[in-house]
Amino acid sequence: MHRFYAESGVTGPNVPLCEEDARHATRVLRMREGEVCELFADGKRFSGEIASIGEEVEVRITGEMPST
Repeated sequence: MHRFYAESGVTGPNVPLCEEDARHATRVLRMREGEVCELFADGKRFSGEIASIGEEVEVRITGEMPST
């Protein structure tokens, strides 16, 4: 599962990826909407899926995962 870090905190169900991670997700990993990933934000780990790919790449939070 691919992991990304959110620069901004989790303020809603969708969290935008930073420009570098967005480019890596779409150009290198060739991820598409609906693919699952992990997101680290606010010192927590979340499960999520790619919600939208456009000007920004957003991850929809699907749940909080236990810290390891």
